[in-house]
Amino acid sequence: MVSQSIRIPLFWVINVLLVVSGITIGYFLNNSSELDILPVVMETKNHKAPLRVPGVFREEHSSDASKGELKFNDNKSFTFVYNKSDKQDSPFAGVWFPLENIELDFSEYSDIEVGIVADKARRIPFNLSVQNNLETHQYVRKVIEIEEGIDVYEIPLDEFETPASWYQRNDIRQIDIPKPDLSKVEALSFESCQLLKSSTEDRFTINKLVLKKDLSKEFSSIITIVTALLVLVYYLFKS
Repeated sequence: MVSQSIRIPLFWVINVLLVVSGITIGYFLNNSSELDILPVVMETKNHKAPLRVPGVFREEHSSDASKGELKFNDNKSFTFVYNKSDKQDSPFAGVWFPLENIELDFSEYSDIEVGIVADKARRIPFNLSVQNNLETHQYVRKVIEIEEGIDVYEIPLDEFETPASWYQRNDIRQIDIPKPDLSKVEALSFESCQLLKSSTEDRFTINKLVLKKDLSKEFSSIITIVTALLVLVYYLFKS
């Protein structure tokens, strides 16, 4: 029979071990809940043919089209400088990065954190190109509403949607194609501000791209299990 003097220290030892184990598991879960993808995205500039490299796109390829230039800043950020054409009905320019040869599964995460410093821009479209069963690529978009004094935006991935214009342009109904598969994101891109007047040079810098997981359910489960074990230990040593 275990004496009372031994039972009390053992009781606290077990309790401490349970709490420490819970904290340790939570720590490792938290460390695995974020993935900094900016270095990976920027590294695509070093791809060798036939792999694709980052580039600039615009409404068309004529001399009357909008202008854009991608600049890398010491592998810590990139800047997009653009000037929307005043000779086009719907001018735009954008910068894109290929991801098809990179193992990035966006579906494992709930949010993406974007660090952005804008000059004049106030509405910047952020696009993810995804695979579907069609010959053309589908993309989902979230427009980042730039606010004064804020340079980091956390965007839930379930808020990305395919614009109605994409369905109209491809003569496709939403019910005719599967839900966008975020495990197969082949590219990401940022576009010129939708509100900026034509013939106005603007720029914005992206200095953070972090995928994040919502671990609230996991942490809740850990707390529940540790609490239940503490109660069980209490009643075992009380009897």
